[in-house]
Amino acid sequence: AYQRGREARLQTIDQQRSAIRELSTPVIEVWDRVLCLPVVGVIAFTATPYQPLMPVFADKVFGGGPQTLGWLLGASGLGGCIGLLTLASRPDVRGLSRWIVGGAVGTGVSLAVFAHSTSLPLSLVAIAVTGFSLILSAMSISTIFQTIVADHMRGRVMGFFTMAFLGLH
Repeated sequence: AYQRGREARLQTIDQQRSAIRELSTPVIEVWDRVLCLPVVGVIAFTATPYQPLMPVFADKVFGGGPQTLGWLLGASGLGGCIGLLTLASRPDVRGLSRWIVGGAVGTGVSLAVFAHSTSLPLSLVAIAVTGFSLILSAMSISTIFQTIVADHMRGRVMGFFTMAFLGLH
């Protein structure tokens, strides 16, 4: 009985050591060859800071005021809502890794189009695509985390996800 108890404690210690080792790296493999946390961090660091710059774009680039700002923020929000509805319509998590990559690429490309555009209609479409792609990618990662990560690790992993995605705001 003592030996079995000792082996169980040693096994628990090894599992904890492995979990700590996994969490001490910025890369979490949630599925075979799917590394999600770096994607979240890159998107959060490079793409989401566009939002505080919206008043500058509305004023200096488009020569508008609060109404133009409202249109820009509304277009981004509409894109995000469509992204969430698109993701919610999926029957399961299979194939989400392609959506993550597509969303990350779509975020970058549409944000580049927005940054270089001086046309308000084109910018509204670009920023809507940015909102769509950003939410699609980030929430696909969240869905994979919540579906595939072991129950005892889910809270920790979601904590790292939240820190990576919202930590810069």
